[in-house]
Amino acid sequence: MSTNLTIGEASEAVDLSTDAIRFYEREGVLAPPPRTAGGRRAYGPTEIHELVFIARLRAVRMPLPEIGRYLALARQGDGTLPERTRIVALQRDKVVAQIASLQETLGILDFKLAHAAELQAGHAAELQAGHAANTHERKLQVIAGGRDHG
Repeated sequence: MSTNLTIGEASEAVDLSTDAIRFYEREGVLAPPPRTAGGRRAYGPTEIHELVFIARLRAVRMPLPEIGRYLALARQGDGTLPERTRIVALQRDKVVAQIASLQETLGILDFKLAHAAELQAGHAAELQAGHAANTHERKLQVIAGGRDHG
């Protein structure tokens, strides 16, 4: 990756749309990047790191104002470490709860799939038994001199 990326290159690098990046800038979550002599945004390693961080935290439903607060504190330096630690610890607790909820949902889905497989296996066995009974009955009719209309 070159030192400075255009917004399009940054978008591809972090898998966010250019609209999302501009939105984060407008909302003050992402500090405006420096501009080239031609007025284009120039995203360096710091901005790319922040964009990745924003994307990761949005993926776990952290509210944008909290992300913006964290990043603003981080830009102020190490004196804000206790507050940043508090923000991250609270979000971590929420992620742990989300994971537990997802595990519970996964268990329910697994149960439903296993139950469906059992029902399908039982239905297939019933169909096979029914087919065998019908075949047997037809054979008896033929032996008895009856006609097979089936």
